[in-house]
Amino acid sequence: MRTFFVYLFVLACVVLPFAVRAEQFVPIAPIPGIPTDTNTPLSEYVNIAFNLAIAVGAVAAVVMIAYGGIEYMLSSALPQQQDGKKRIRNAFLGLAILLLVYLILYVINPDLVSLRALE
Repeated sequence: MRTFFVYLFVLACVVLPFAVRAEQFVPIAPIPGIPTDTNTPLSEYVNIAFNLAIAVGAVAAVVMIAYGGIEYMLSSALPQQQDGKKRIRNAFLGLAILLLVYLILYVINPDLVSLRALE
Protein backbone atom coordinates (compact mmCIF):
# COMPACT_ATOMS: atom_id res chain seq x y z
CA MET A 1 0.00 0.00 0.00
CA ARG A 2 2.84 2.36 0.82
CA THR A 3 4.48 1.78 -2.54
CA PHE A 4 1.22 2.77 -4.23
CA PHE A 5 1.34 6.19 -2.54
CA VAL A 6 5.02 6.58 -3.41
CA TYR A 7 4.26 5.84 -7.08
CA LEU A 8 1.28 8.21 -6.97
CA PHE A 9 3.44 10.97 -5.49
CA VAL A 10 6.18 10.48 -8.08
CA LEU A 11 3.60 10.46 -10.86
CA ALA A 12 2.09 13.70 -9.55
CA CYS A 13 5.52 15.33 -9.36
CA VAL A 14 6.22 14.36 -12.95
CA VAL A 15 2.82 15.14 -14.49
CA LEU A 16 1.78 18.26 -12.55
CA PRO A 17 4.43 20.60 -14.01
CA PHE A 18 3.24 19.73 -17.50
CA ALA A 19 -0.39 20.25 -16.53
CA VAL A 20 0.43 23.77 -15.30
CA ARG A 21 1.82 24.58 -18.73
CA ALA A 22 -1.71 24.47 -20.18
CA GLU A 23 -2.30 27.86 -21.73
CA GLN A 24 -6.04 28.33 -21.26
CA PHE A 25 -8.57 26.68 -18.97
CA VAL A 26 -12.30 27.29 -19.16
CA PRO A 27 -14.17 26.24 -16.00
CA ILE A 28 -17.64 24.71 -16.16
CA ALA A 29 -18.91 26.99 -13.39
CA PRO A 30 -17.50 30.38 -12.39
CA ILE A 31 -15.14 30.39 -9.42
CA PRO A 32 -15.46 33.34 -7.01
CA GLY A 33 -12.56 35.77 -7.19
CA ILE A 34 -11.53 34.85 -10.72
CA PRO A 35 -12.56 36.74 -13.85
CA THR A 36 -15.05 34.82 -15.97
CA ASP A 37 -13.49 35.61 -19.32
CA THR A 38 -12.09 32.73 -21.35
CA ASN A 39 -8.52 34.07 -21.25
CA THR A 40 -7.85 33.14 -17.62
CA PRO A 41 -4.70 30.98 -17.48
CA LEU A 42 -4.56 27.77 -15.46
CA SER A 43 -1.75 29.24 -13.35
CA GLU A 44 -4.24 31.63 -11.75
CA TYR A 45 -6.37 28.69 -10.65
CA VAL A 46 -3.30 26.96 -9.21
CA ASN A 47 -2.42 30.13 -7.26
CA ILE A 48 -5.90 30.29 -5.78
CA ALA A 49 -5.82 26.58 -4.87
CA PHE A 50 -2.41 27.02 -3.19
CA ASN A 51 -3.55 30.02 -1.16
CA LEU A 52 -6.80 28.26 -0.28
CA ALA A 53 -4.91 25.18 0.93
CA ILE A 54 -2.73 27.33 3.19
CA ALA A 55 -5.79 29.14 4.57
CA VAL A 56 -7.65 25.87 5.23
CA GLY A 57 -4.60 24.45 6.99
CA ALA A 58 -4.28 27.54 9.18
CA VAL A 59 -7.98 27.44 10.09
CA ALA A 60 -7.72 23.72 10.90
CA ALA A 61 -4.73 24.41 13.16
CA VAL A 62 -6.61 27.15 15.03
CA VAL A 63 -9.62 24.83 15.47
CA MET A 64 -7.37 22.09 16.83
CA ILE A 65 -5.71 24.54 19.24
CA ALA A 66 -9.14 25.58 20.53
CA TYR A 67 -10.27 21.95 20.80
CA GLY A 68 -7.10 21.01 22.67
CA GLY A 69 -7.57 23.96 25.03
CA ILE A 70 -11.14 22.94 25.78
CA GLU A 71 -10.03 19.34 26.30
CA TYR A 72 -7.29 20.52 28.67
CA MET A 73 -9.59 22.79 30.68
CA LEU A 74 -12.48 20.38 31.04
CA SER A 75 -10.53 17.23 31.89
CA SER A 76 -9.85 16.43 35.50
CA ALA A 77 -7.76 13.32 34.90
CA LEU A 78 -4.07 13.75 34.16
CA PRO A 79 -3.95 11.52 31.02
CA GLN A 80 -6.72 13.55 29.40
CA GLN A 81 -4.92 16.79 30.21
CA GLN A 82 -1.80 15.35 28.61
CA ASP A 83 -3.85 14.56 25.49
CA GLY A 84 -5.03 18.18 25.39
CA LYS A 85 -1.46 19.46 25.73
CA LYS A 86 -0.31 17.09 23.01
CA ARG A 87 -3.09 18.22 20.67
CA ILE A 88 -2.19 21.89 21.21
CA ARG A 89 1.52 21.19 20.70
CA ASN A 90 0.85 19.25 17.49
CA ALA A 91 -1.44 21.98 16.16
CA PHE A 92 1.24 24.62 16.74
CA LEU A 93 3.80 22.35 15.07
CA GLY A 94 1.53 21.88 12.05
CA LEU A 95 0.91 25.62 11.82
CA ALA A 96 4.64 26.33 12.04
CA ILE A 97 5.38 23.79 9.29
CA LEU A 98 2.65 25.29 7.12
CA LEU A 99 4.03 28.80 7.49
CA LEU A 100 7.64 27.67 7.08
CA VAL A 101 6.80 25.97 3.78
CA TYR A 102 5.44 29.25 2.43
CA LEU A 103 8.35 31.24 3.87
CA ILE A 104 11.02 28.90 2.48
CA LEU A 105 9.44 28.91 -0.98
CA TYR A 106 9.19 32.70 -0.89
CA VAL A 107 12.80 33.14 0.24
CA ILE A 108 14.14 30.77 -2.43
CA ASN A 109 12.20 32.45 -5.21
CA PRO A 110 9.07 34.63 -4.83
CA ASP A 111 7.79 33.28 -8.14
CA LEU A 112 7.39 29.84 -6.55
CA VAL A 113 4.40 31.04 -4.51
CA SER A 114 2.80 32.97 -7.37
CA LEU A 115 2.71 31.15 -10.68
CA ARG A 116 2.39 33.12 -13.88
CA ALA A 117 1.20 32.00 -17.27
CA LEU A 118 3.86 31.02 -19.74
CA GLU A 119 4.29 33.38 -22.64
